[in-house]
Amino acid sequence: MRKKSLVVAAVFATSLLLPANASAALQAGSACTKTGVTTILSPGVKLACSKSGKKLLWAKVPVVKVVAASFSSQDIEKAVADSWAVWRTNKLNATPKLLLKSQAGYAEDWQVVTKKAVTYLLNVLNGNGLKMVPTPFFAFGETEEFRAEAFKEYGCKAPYMKDMELAIYCAAADIGSGGLRLGRPGEPMANGYKLTDQDIKLLTYFDLHEVAIFYEAQAQYGNVAYDGTKSQIPSWLREGTAQIVALLGANDLITPGGAYSEFRADARPFGPKPEGLCDKDLQDYEGLDKHWSSECTNSQNFYAVELLVAMHGGFDALYNFDILYGKNEDWTADFKKAFGISREEFYKEWYSYLGIPQTQWPTIRAPKPAEHY
Repeated sequence: MRKKSLVVAAVFATSLLLPANASAALQAGSACTKTGVTTILSPGVKLACSKSGKKLLWAKVPVVKVVAASFSSQDIEKAVADSWAVWRTNKLNATPKLLLKSQAGYAEDWQVVTKKAVTYLLNVLNGNGLKMVPTPFFAFGETEEFRAEAFKEYGCKAPYMKDMELAIYCAAADIGSGGLRLGRPGEPMANGYKLTDQDIKLLTYFDLHEVAIFYEAQAQYGNVAYDGTKSQIPSWLREGTAQIVALLGANDLITPGGAYSEFRADARPFGPKPEGLCDKDLQDYEGLDKHWSSECTNSQNFYAVELLVAMHGGFDALYNFDILYGKNEDWTADFKKAFGISREEFYKEWYSYLGIPQTQWPTIRAPKPAEHY
């Protein structure tokens, strides 16, 4: 049973709380057998059996729940882990195609780690009905000349840009970067440098982070390879999704069976949960800006999406948002449809979760419209 803090404030005696593997088969619109029966799929997601025409169908109904501030981090982590456990169970056992290219002098372990990590997450996401149309490509190099030529060989039609911008358009990732992402700025990697255990943790995370970005973009395009013609997902939601998927996948591979919060604290791919408002709020990252102004603003992406997954539909809802947004680019309407909560109400929930007194909550501004690079 969940802790009391995760139980909704009002649940009828006829309600059922299903285990994660059983609830995965239910969804709004599927058939049910008795009117008046309700079921809690996850915190924040409740279905009721009601008559629709001549049929009995499950339909979403509002959930009365305690404020998010009363949920502990452990409660949130358990709800996320439960949702991920269902997705992990659906993992395929296949050998998907993957392209790797290394600059001369890069040790073999860069490719070994990446191949294992990327293959794992491709199988998890593909097993849950998602699809990667382009073949993922990873380039390991520390000179601009090498990376630009590598992307040219890959066939990406978008102009070469630094800092992984190509990942959005071409399912290509620049991973080497002279060691910057592995904490060795200024030190050459193209000298046979062998990865340490800590390097492997971070490389696994960064590999999976890029794969998660690929799938977010691809989900907007369905079965057509994405080419950058559609507007991008709001940056806090895009980055937070990549962070949480990468962290869970890396934890599966590096510390199987362990708590992902422990792996996060050990690998330190981003900072701890904010203790209050950052210098920039989630509302400031509704557009394309991905230049996080501080560790706090980068970390809040993860913890906001963690809360969203735990409280509002799990990973199914998270990727359903990407799919919906690819069809109409009305992100606020798609947000409410996917997660069952409005953008405005979720921000209030987020401020409550941070423990900020309501009198100090930021003013909810008008949402930023869809934006395109």
